[in-house]
Amino acid sequence: MSSPLDAERLDRDFAAAEAALLQKESEPLAAARQVALGYLSRGMQPESRVRTKMREAGVAADLIDRVTAELKSCNLINDYELACLYLQQRIDSHPEGARVMRERLAARGYDPEAAARAVEDLMPSDEELLAAYVSRRRSALRRIAAECYDAETERIDPHTRAFEKELRRALNRGFAYNASRDALIRSLEEILNDN
Repeated sequence: MSSPLDAERLDRDFAAAEAALLQKESEPLAAARQVALGYLSRGMQPESRVRTKMREAGVAADLIDRVTAELKSCNLINDYELACLYLQQRIDSHPEGARVMRERLAARGYDPEAAARAVEDLMPSDEELLAAYVSRRRSALRRIAAECYDAETERIDPHTRAFEKELRRALNRGFAYNASRDALIRSLEEILNDN
């Protein structure tokens, strides 16, 4: 796993890079650069969004390719670092499985290779993420523990409506069925044993 990234590390000497790029040739190229830099001045963006903004501004396809290549060489467009920052924030606030994280990165328009590399480099194992998720759900699990307990078998009944709802919630977060089921049962048993 690589070292943690944060927003400060993603800061760029925007003015210097902008000045260097704008010194290069032709009017249409300068105008295309200005469109891209104007959009990037609000913050780092994935390459796909920069391309879309340039296309919407009427920039020719060959100029879009050229400008995005220049911006990437100046590190003003870096889908990998942007994906890493997004992943770190998301992992800390909403633990989800790797599959769901990949889907979220794709929906945000990150380059698929950069997104896959970021997931591979930064994502903890699904077991660790599931443990964090179940830990966050502890108060909700406390409320349903008695409802999920079967007094006849003296075990947690995974067929109760409340248990199935929690299980669906974990599955929607991208965690595997068996791992989610086992983690929820363990957590509910711990809660009941603590009482």
